[in-house]
Amino acid sequence: RDTIKKMLKQAYGNGFWNLIILKKNNAKLSIRHMIPFCFVLFLIITTLLGIAWRPIWVLEAAVLIMYFALAIFASLRKTKNIGRVMKMPFLFFALHIAYGSGSIVGLFKTKY
Repeated sequence: RDTIKKMLKQAYGNGFWNLIILKKNNAKLSIRHMIPFCFVLFLIITTLLGIAWRPIWVLEAAVLIMYFALAIFASLRKTKNIGRVMKMPFLFFALHIAYGSGSIVGLFKTKY
C-alpha cells in the first residue's frame, strides 16, 4: 500500500476476514495466519495478568525484545539502509498488531 494507514487497514481486514472464513466454512488456514492472532492475544493476556502478578511482565518484555531483535534481523536482510532498518521493526509490529486485532474482532463477530 502507498500509505501506512492503508497498509494497516488492509492488515486488519485480512485478519478479520480470515477468522470469519475459518468460522463460516471450516476452512484451513496456515499457521502464519494465526501467529498475529496469538501474538496480540498473548500481549493482552500478559498485560492484564501482569496487573495482578507483575513478574509476568518480565515474560512479556522478553517476548517483545525477542520480537524486535528478529524484526531488526529481518530488516537487515532486506536493506542495509540504517534509516529503513530502524523504521521497519515498528512497521512490522504495527502490521502484526493490526492483523491480530482484526482476527480477534473477526473471531467474536456474530453478524457478517
